[in-house]
Amino acid sequence: MAISEYDAFGPWIYEVDGEHPLPRLFAPYVRERVDALMLLKIPRDIERRRATPDMELYDYVVGAYEERVVLLKRHEAAVQRTEVLYREIEGLALYRYFLQGNLMLYTAKGEVCIPFNTVSMSIMQRFVSIIRARYQTARHITSAVLCVGDPKDIPDLDVLFINLLRDMEGEGETARVGAFQPEAPLASAGRDWLQKIVHPLSLRTMPSMLHMVNHEELILIRRGKEEKRAKKNEFSYEFTYIPLGNIHAIRVQEEEQYEDILRCTLDFGRHQYTFLMRGDNQGVVGFYDRLAKQLHLQEKADGKPG
Repeated sequence: MAISEYDAFGPWIYEVDGEHPLPRLFAPYVRERVDALMLLKIPRDIERRRATPDMELYDYVVGAYEERVVLLKRHEAAVQRTEVLYREIEGLALYRYFLQGNLMLYTAKGEVCIPFNTVSMSIMQRFVSIIRARYQTARHITSAVLCVGDPKDIPDLDVLFINLLRDMEGEGETARVGAFQPEAPLASAGRDWLQKIVHPLSLRTMPSMLHMVNHEELILIRRGKEEKRAKKNEFSYEFTYIPLGNIHAIRVQEEEQYEDILRCTLDFGRHQYTFLMRGDNQGVVGFYDRLAKQLHLQEKADGKPG
């Protein structure tokens, strides 16, 4: 028996079925419901006590089909439809900060962002799994030559990553750990005497980051999105998935702003992913050197033009 939108409303994502039907505004725009591998309705970001029975309570309906993803987005009383073929997806990211979540699809035409409440993170992870099983890669590698042994032997591995790895293993994830960059302080290059006095007050660190790979994907797990003040606690993390066939350059260069820090840029499709690593972290440096060689990109691994 169907539950009314108002009675069921909350921060939760529902999979559309007999109990949780399509929102009335979106129903005329869903043409292929029976063919959907997964069809989700994502609620508005408002408090339950502010909802009323006459309101449009859902902002998105998202469907995964055999060859494409369909996104329906509410604009007032209108609906915008976007279709993305799996072969157009060049990468994706799943971000979490407390209750704020975002699924980002990096496509050949731009970026598609789907915000959601992380109380429904597990259902979004299942949605991501459907996409990952269907987007295409033109390259396959032997991932074993890139990977470390038991992740438990990695020094300074954050508890967050230990827990995420355990969850991934339980979900059947086949990717293996290739390298780890612990959180590290960032010392400004070329400081004069005044900057050295002020520097401790503005010390920044780069986030910890886990680098994983399977036969078809590079998986990056970063704690936080960017450099942060040293004493600022970081509660966010982000998974980024890049099909290996979409990576066309790996560039590792000295970071001019900080001492003994390298900046790595991954060019994939029309997008870029950039992160920092310590120059003396041979685990990460060596991982990307070996990956570039496996992808026949070794001429660009040192930042020189190919």
